[in-house]
Amino acid sequence: MCLNSAAAPQGHGGSKWGIRHFEDKNQSINLIKNNKNAFGGVYGPFFTPENGLVNPPAHAIADFEVITEGPILCQYRMKVNVPNGLLPELTNKSIDVVWSFYWKSSWFVRTYFVDEYETKIDGKPVRNRITVGDEIESGKNNLLLSTYRHYDGTRYRAGDLYAEILLQRLKDLQNRNPEAVSAAMAKLGIDPAEDPASWHWDNYWRMFCVLEMALPREVLTEEVERIWKSANQIVWSDKEHNLMKYTDDAVDVNREPQQTIFPLNAQKTCEYSALTDYSFVRYVNRPIPRMQIVQRYDSGWVNWGTNGENEYPELPSGSTIWSAYGQFADWKAEVDRMETPVAVAVGALERHYPL
Repeated sequence: MCLNSAAAPQGHGGSKWGIRHFEDKNQSINLIKNNKNAFGGVYGPFFTPENGLVNPPAHAIADFEVITEGPILCQYRMKVNVPNGLLPELTNKSIDVVWSFYWKSSWFVRTYFVDEYETKIDGKPVRNRITVGDEIESGKNNLLLSTYRHYDGTRYRAGDLYAEILLQRLKDLQNRNPEAVSAAMAKLGIDPAEDPASWHWDNYWRMFCVLEMALPREVLTEEVERIWKSANQIVWSDKEHNLMKYTDDAVDVNREPQQTIFPLNAQKTCEYSALTDYSFVRYVNRPIPRMQIVQRYDSGWVNWGTNGENEYPELPSGSTIWSAYGQFADWKAEVDRMETPVAVAVGALERHYPL
């Protein structure tokens, strides 16, 4: 594995910080094709349309510190000073991520610390919670992980309309203020003939980003309020959209609407490929009320995110995530072992002689 945090901010997914090169040596397949995504990036509540910030790699560079590089343990700290966005309560905040890797182990462990805060995302109060995103980018029509399950059965809601909400809001803004949108597209280098429905996801975020200055600040402030109100109405008010499912078996996420599910009460999870018999298992020491799981065959994108609908952060600050990728005879036994602290003790060899 390779930890890379030195990429310069370029305003697209390829400049993300976190783990950007990852493969099992026996399999020899890089899970992050062309390192266009990353494991371990931190997003909400800071990097959300409501705070007027784009995905973090575009405007936040992580400082990298070696804590220890020993024969058993290598440990590193990444520190990010979050740029100030639209919400005053989220100004002058920082994020710390501590990574740990172990000799001859498929495990990697990370702990996330965020400065204390209290705000509203999606119109709902949130305090000291964050979004962590683990993303696999394997190329079109190449789904490296194809099912998802919890340790004791999976309860979830299917479908994600957030991208469609952003598109609807953008089209509405085009109708109301075509000059502002045209100027914004020109500033972001977006082809004016391109249909926003075919935009790269990052373009939506950049359009609603205060640091990009694509839209005038007063226009941006009004539009992000319209975004969360529209999103809130669908997720929390539409009874049909909120129907819950449950299964003891694995969920074929790619067959669900928008190839997305939001599982509830996650703590021990497994993403699995029947084609390769490889699994990505994780254990979190604090339950996550909601998550976002995406497994999209058409694009080859897989996401394990600690956010609920509409970018609402759900992982308590200070949480630790144990992760492992490999061929496990029993993934439940592997994830159970993650609850036991790893301890190494080296003592003196002694032989007692009669005095």
